[in-house]
Amino acid sequence: MSKRYRDLPSGHKEQLGPEEITNGNFTTDSDWVNDAGITITGDVLRFTGVANSNHARQLSVTAGVKYKIILVISAYTSGSVRIEMGGSAVSSSFTSTGTYTFYLTAQDVATDIESRTAGTTLDVDSITVKEVLVEEVDEILNISAQSGSILDRWGNALTPTNMAVYKDGEVNAMYFNGVDSEINCGTPDTLLGDKCFIIWFKGYEYSGIVTYFISTTMFALAFDISSDTLHISSDGGGTLAIDAYALPVNEWTQITLVRNAAGLANFYVNGEVVYSALDTGTPAAGTDIILNTEPATFRGLMNDIRVIDGLLTASEASQIFSSEKALYRL
Repeated sequence: MSKRYRDLPSGHKEQLGPEEITNGNFTTDSDWVNDAGITITGDVLRFTGVANSNHARQLSVTAGVKYKIILVISAYTSGSVRIEMGGSAVSSSFTSTGTYTFYLTAQDVATDIESRTAGTTLDVDSITVKEVLVEEVDEILNISAQSGSILDRWGNALTPTNMAVYKDGEVNAMYFNGVDSEINCGTPDTLLGDKCFIIWFKGYEYSGIVTYFISTTMFALAFDISSDTLHISSDGGGTLAIDAYALPVNEWTQITLVRNAAGLANFYVNGEVVYSALDTGTPAAGTDIILNTEPATFRGLMNDIRVIDGLLTASEASQIFSSEKALYRL
């Protein structure tokens, strides 16, 4: 199962800040401090026989911040240039015309367009630098109910067991009957490493000992009715639990679990972290993800269930909830 970047309007696509560069189109001979051989002329930044390490500089960024950079080289004769933002924050060297898109985390306040070869001769048509506010994420699972069908992340319909799609307000959601409803979502790329699990649910009734929201042979995100405990089990045995947490009834709730490769797990409920601890289990790779697996005692609705390859920050988890809550009337 190959991966692709998601294309959904709920806070997960890449979001960028405003332009950091002044006069990035070089329409005037201003705002840049240029070493010998570098001039602004004819709406380009022109390198003419420029020595190695000479550069055009603008103080425009903040150390420690990640930026998306787009550099356009419109004419090329010889040599090479790269973008430097201090220390090891450097791009590849570019040796031909083209549009180059890349990311750097600044280690200084300067943006340098730097010659990397003696005698560099070329024209830079433009440069844009924007802070990455939210990074685009790579999903290995995305299940939602749309127009009466249950779809995976590619829009393919899944065949659930004893389940229907109900409309709750503006939400098309999967209805689990509390007895034998489940969906086999297939085998993910892997559950090893850094992962995030997100699920929206609205419980009408919680019965039995354990209600499973999402599970594999070796991984479960579940609710233990007997002790009001939300927990994960990543090794088929031991659990990492939030004690005395009573799931709400008849109310949409979003749970987010962020678990890194070392086992540090953060639980979020409606965008707020409620518990953090170390999980020492090892999730299994290559087992099917099943929603509401046996004992299938959850009766209620689920929707927009995701497994993300990578980690969300606290602010990103909060932003995802904030961007989606209106749909669920919160």
